[in-house]
Amino acid sequence: MLLSEVCTIQSGLTIKSKLLPSGVGSRKVIRLNDIAEDGTIDLETLSEASLPDIPKRYEVQSGDLVFRSRGAYNVAAYIPRRTNVVAVPIMPVLILRPNRSVIRPDYLAWEINKLSSQRYFKRMVQGSTIRILPLSAVTNLKINVPDHDCQREIVRTVRLIERRAGLQRELDQLQRSHAELELSFIAESSVNSKI
Repeated sequence: MLLSEVCTIQSGLTIKSKLLPSGVGSRKVIRLNDIAEDGTIDLETLSEASLPDIPKRYEVQSGDLVFRSRGAYNVAAYIPRRTNVVAVPIMPVLILRPNRSVIRPDYLAWEINKLSSQRYFKRMVQGSTIRILPLSAVTNLKINVPDHDCQREIVRTVRLIERRAGLQRELDQLQRSHAELELSFIAESSVNSKI
C-alpha cells in the first residue's frame, strides 16, 4: 500500500512571519530540529510560541506522527498514545494521522524510518543545498501492511532490539571506565615504585 492509503498527510502550520515568544495563546511548537535522526522527539523540551486562534487540525494528537520533509534526514517521530502535550508542528514538518483500523502508528513510524524507506527518500529528495522531499514522494512511499498481530510483534521486537543496543552501549562505557581505572592504577603504581 502507499503511505497516502494508510494515513492522512497534512502540512504543519505555515508561519509567514517570525514566531513570537510565548505569551497570549502560547503553544508548544515542533520544528525540524525537534525530530531526532533516530525518529524520536522529546515533547517536554519543545519551545513555546504565541499562536492564538489556530485550527485544531494543526495540533498533534496522541497516535499521530510528525515527519521531517526537509533537511539532512527524513524520518517520522511517533507521538505516544498517553501523552497530554499539545503541540503544533511548523512547516516543513508534516502531520501523519494513521488509519488505526489498518495500521498501528508505532508500526508506521518503523516502516517510514527503516533503511529501505530511507533509501527511497534519498533517491527522491530534491536540492543540494537545502534538501527538500516533495510531497508526492512522501505520499507514494510503499508501506508493507501485515495484520495487527504481526505489526504488534514487529514493534515489540524493534523495542527489544533498541533496548539491547542501549544496554550494550552502557556495558561498553562501563568496560572502558573499568579499563581506564585499571590502567590508571598501573600507571600510579609504576610512578610510586620509582620513588
